[in-house]
Amino acid sequence: MVRPRRGTPRSSPLPGPRRGSANGVRRLGADDVADLPPCGPPCPLAAVGATALRAAVLEGSVTGHVLHEVDADGSTYRLVGAVLLLTPELAATGAWTPGGVSPDALAVLALRRPDARPVPAGRLLVRAAAADLLRVPHGGTRVRALESWATGTDPCRPGIGDWAELGFSVHRAHPAHPRVRLDLGALATWRAGAAGAWGRLSAPAGRRAGRARPAAGEAT
Repeated sequence: MVRPRRGTPRSSPLPGPRRGSANGVRRLGADDVADLPPCGPPCPLAAVGATALRAAVLEGSVTGHVLHEVDADGSTYRLVGAVLLLTPELAATGAWTPGGVSPDALAVLALRRPDARPVPAGRLLVRAAAADLLRVPHGGTRVRALESWATGTDPCRPGIGDWAELGFSVHRAHPAHPRVRLDLGALATWRAGAAGAWGRLSAPAGRRAGRARPAAGEAT
């Protein structure tokens, strides 16, 4: 749905700006529920319904991030993707998911990605959600993983191959609803390794070699 950026915005119950000034990912707000891309009958969002989903966002049992695009002149924006996370307690009810999740994980209820660039957009959304969880405990608990389900026919639940491209691996095999998992600890290790590699590449040549540069007048 395309909406004007200027004018009086709808009130948002959550702190912070509802819309960014440029293309990118930001946290999910309750008002974003009405702007989520339409889903077909197999989608879990269609089964839950907009009213229940908005209430869950308001109470904090559903969190997430949205990806939006802004046109060239900045006059309109369009929400093009979203990743929605459920608390383990909500996932365990069975009404939202095909099965419970591990106690150290949050469940990915849905992942909507633009058709034009699904994998890069999915990475942006998943990494934004993971980065938040690595920085701040969710509900006072340090979350160690994200878990979801793969179907191949559900527009909001990608197939195994798509999840694998986003860093997930099969956690529990199932003929209809295999569960996939992304270990946030491994993601944090990868990020630290990437930062360390960049630091080594950007250091002076003498430091990259593992030794200090010789002092003035010192024989080399």
